[in-house]
Amino acid sequence: MFNQKVKILDIKQETESVKTFFLPISRQDLEFKPGQYIMLTMPSGTRSFSISSSPTVKNHIELSIKKYPDSKVAAEMHSLKINDEVLIKG
Repeated sequence: MFNQKVKILDIKQETESVKTFFLPISRQDLEFKPGQYIMLTMPSGTRSFSISSSPTVKNHIELSIKKYPDSKVAAEMHSLKINDEVLIKG
């Protein structure tokens, strides 16, 4: 089980309501298959997000998160900047 605070490496604005967050994860620490998800914990709560990066990428994972009016965690993620920390569990 993976449980760690990580700093956001990069953020890409995909659309008006979707951002992709790049998080440093060693593939030795977390192995996943397409379609799997991780749990992301913020002060506003915990929510699962699908991993959007390829399992062949070895040094990070990507989470593409859509901002919804009724999702406090997604809204909080959209307010974060590069180098802010998030807690992930997988």
